[in-house]
Amino acid sequence: PSPLVAKKLEEESADSADFGCLLSTLMGVLLGPGPPLEVQSALGRVLCRGIILHKSLQHAMLADLSPQLDLGEGGPTSSMRTIVSTLERAAVGIVEASSLWFSFQLLIAMTFGNASVQAALATMRIAFPEGDGPAEFCLDLCLAAFSGCARRCLHGSGGGQDNDGDPDTGQAGDELLGSAAPDNPSYAAAGLLASLKFLVHWLSSCKPAVHALVQSPVLLPLLVDLLGLGDSQGHFFRIQVEGLAAMLMGVCIQATQKDSQAPNLMALVAKKVGIEAYQHKLETLLRADVLQKRIKSISAFRWYSGRDRKVFKELQQGILRTMVEIYVAESLMTDSNSLADDVADQYKQLIRVQDEKFREVQRENEQLRNEVESFMSRSLKASSVVAADKMEALKEENAALHDEVQHLEKEAATKVLRYERELKRSRQKVAELEGQRQSMLVSYDQLERTVDALRKEAQELRSVQAAGDRAKSAGSELVLALAAEDAERQAEEYRKDRADLLELLNTIVQAVPQARAFVEGLDRHSSAEAAPGIAED
Repeated sequence: PSPLVAKKLEEESADSADFGCLLSTLMGVLLGPGPPLEVQSALGRVLCRGIILHKSLQHAMLADLSPQLDLGEGGPTSSMRTIVSTLERAAVGIVEASSLWFSFQLLIAMTFGNASVQAALATMRIAFPEGDGPAEFCLDLCLAAFSGCARRCLHGSGGGQDNDGDPDTGQAGDELLGSAAPDNPSYAAAGLLASLKFLVHWLSSCKPAVHALVQSPVLLPLLVDLLGLGDSQGHFFRIQVEGLAAMLMGVCIQATQKDSQAPNLMALVAKKVGIEAYQHKLETLLRADVLQKRIKSISAFRWYSGRDRKVFKELQQGILRTMVEIYVAESLMTDSNSLADDVADQYKQLIRVQDEKFREVQRENEQLRNEVESFMSRSLKASSVVAADKMEALKEENAALHDEVQHLEKEAATKVLRYERELKRSRQKVAELEGQRQSMLVSYDQLERTVDALRKEAQELRSVQAAGDRAKSAGSELVLALAAEDAERQAEEYRKDRADLLELLNTIVQAVPQARAFVEGLDRHSSAEAAPGIAED
């Protein structure tokens, strides 16, 4: 249970005049005609679980059942009053099966596990005196709704509204009553099933409601007739309705055990269907797949919940125990109030069947106990041997892993030492190459200065040669020729020096590829500078 959930569901909205609390809004969505069955199923399961877990929500719903003052046209309508309207229509035979189904589911959640709500519901006024509704109190309205659904399924009559068609499916009334619908609640028999479920849950803890049912000359015959419904509503609904009717009759017998009515009710059951057939109907209901199967999908429609399984199982055991106690008590009496002989024979047969089943269960239990002990002994021995083998294997694997770790640590240490030595050698070689590069830079600078001087000298010689040509002096020509020859010789020597330096650079690059980045710029610069000088020479 979460108090925060209950608080949020009970909080009024910002505009409460239009919407009311969140719980009422969600119930209105559930009971409205708009949502598909998947949404209604999911919302119904969430709401019912929340209501069952929080008693404050159950009391709030109970208070909301009371008649409201006229709010005028367009005023908000309580969701619980919507449930009352649905039950009132069912009481006169207008069975809106889907709305009726979810209405009874909400009523079951409202009364589940809350004795004060169960007791108060029996005396709760749901209509003003002298109103036009079919009932003034909630107990009368619920029983009237059950009566309307039962008459609709047994006789095809709705108390003045005969076969007007089902509002949920739009099918004609006669066709609807002959159909079976195990996968959706949109049939009149589903409304009867919902009303029976609610009465079983409620009457099992509310004796005043039981007395109202068993003392009614209309409702009790209808309940007995439902024990023999037959296949008029299909095989599925036959099993469910007859089983729940038998369960409800058993609840009535339990509640009136200390009264004089209990033996009469048992005699009525024995006369109508027989005690053995009655027991068979209860067992068939409890073995039904729709009751035992657990549906995990929250959006899937389900006929019963886990709480229904638990409650029905406990009720069946209590009903059979009560019937046996009543039979034994009546058998010991010698007055005229004892059961008839045929009823006594049926109860004797029932006791024998129960005794045989009990002995069979005891034998199965003893056999299963022996099998479990044998299995546990074998499992313990097998697990001990397997555990020892696993321990030895783990020890061997652990030793092998330790050896492997030591070997890997040694290899890692050796690799670290080798890498450190190689790094030291590489750093020394880089330092040597750096020194050589500095020397080459100095030599290259000297070479560039020499080339510049020769270029200037060649220009001066050309100027002198041009002046000699203009003067047409033979002596000057001879001097110029000698000077040009001397300049050519010096230029040839410098070319050889430059070629030697370039060859040295290439040798260094081939020996140490890392030095290529240092000499690529020098090589390109020397080639670009030397070409114009050589061309001019």
